[in-house]
Amino acid sequence: MTYTNDTQLNNLVLELKNIPELNRQNIETAIQKNLKIPWQLSSLSEFSQVHPYGRRLVANTDSFEIILTGWEPKSEVLPHDHGEVDGLVLVCVGVAEHKLYFSQDNQLNIRHQERVGANNILYTPQGVIHSMANIGDEQMVGLHIYWPPIKKMSVYETSTKRLFSVKGNSGAWVPDSPDHILESRMLCEPL
Repeated sequence: MTYTNDTQLNNLVLELKNIPELNRQNIETAIQKNLKIPWQLSSLSEFSQVHPYGRRLVANTDSFEIILTGWEPKSEVLPHDHGEVDGLVLVCVGVAEHKLYFSQDNQLNIRHQERVGANNILYTPQGVIHSMANIGDEQMVGLHIYWPPIKKMSVYETSTKRLFSVKGNSGAWVPDSPDHILESRMLCEPL
């Protein structure tokens, strides 16, 4: 099901539905083929004054989901993973900072850090802990594609050393509502 009247987004959704086995390469190819003017997606974005980004569900199928995010300047999400799900983010507008982490002795350490501008794609394989930020002074827009759709994810609240297992439709921040929390524990407890 699609939630937009944007032709290029609808074409992307239709193409992804027709790919028998999704992977990074064929999704990137579909993005490049169908999203010729990604900055136009800004008009469809939702922004949040409460959370690091606003999220708009574009498509949700059995094999993938697409979410359009609108980030305010200087906003950052907590480190998190998407569980058993691979993900790509097309930066449509702005500059993103992307960090990959590894866990050692119940501490998160940065393994890799990069800055990516508009029209570039970030990849996060399943199980990898990462975070994103809008490091610019302007709003940022990202198009996130996850395959399969996220059912649950882990959010690492590093200042209090808590780990939240949250529902897939939650954001990468400490949940506002207990309805989003599946489990919560201290990071020093065994994983």
